[in-house]
Amino acid sequence: MIVVSFDPAIHHLAYCAYNSDTHDILLWDIADLNPPPPTIACSKCKFSAKYIAGESGHFCGRHLPKNSVIWKKQIDKHTNEQIYENMLKHGHPIPPGLTKKHAVKYACDTCVHLFPITVKKKHTRRNYDIGFLHDAVYRLIIDTPPLAEILAIADAVLIENQPVLKNPTMKSIQMFIYSLVRSEYSIKPGREVDIRLLNATKKLETAKLIPDSDYAHSSYKDRKQSSIDIAGILAPEKWRPYLQSKKKADDLADTFLMNIYYSRLGRVT
Repeated sequence: MIVVSFDPAIHHLAYCAYNSDTHDILLWDIADLNPPPPTIACSKCKFSAKYIAGESGHFCGRHLPKNSVIWKKQIDKHTNEQIYENMLKHGHPIPPGLTKKHAVKYACDTCVHLFPITVKKKHTRRNYDIGFLHDAVYRLIIDTPPLAEILAIADAVLIENQPVLKNPTMKSIQMFIYSLVRSEYSIKPGREVDIRLLNATKKLETAKLIPDSDYAHSSYKDRKQSSIDIAGILAPEKWRPYLQSKKKADDLADTFLMNIYYSRLGRVT
């Protein structure tokens, strides 16, 4: 039986695909629904570019062309006085008495004009667009190999249930995952996928599979560490170093333990 589990998040959406018949992990990873924008490299070196100069390329602060002038916006959007001042500031004075039209032409003919590269503002939990989140989840569930291929043959999909009032953003992501899995992989001829919303506390019940286990559950921090410790024992040996090497090991551990709970304890509510 192949079971796939998800722990909803924006930057650390963990998922795990598990074959319960062979006790093997098929896929175990974390996705970022809102990754940082790609950096643009300087045309002269490997470092990030800060300015764009049309067809002349992109430049970092160190490799600006000698006859360059930096503008905050298109030249013709400035007043004539601003054009004169900025050209003089960069060491390229314009002959006095020119009209704005001729001042712009002179500036364009004599200098390389640079404009700051604007970075699109990232979405945050306080500044997110519901359509953006849906599209990001769609790309993960439908367009990301090998996850999409595994979902196409999965017998069960588990999603950690999120509190709607305490964390409505995560609840939205949870339901996006649910609806996309159901519409794209479950309601197909000949397909029957068991899709479950799993209470977050259930995964720690897998400690019952470890003899004489006694893991702390009193605080959120305790539960996070207990999840890592339990998964470190129950996970296939070849995957244990991978788990320990990850910064968000607790999220990865949660998804694996959800699969273990479903497939070995058989009490999903």
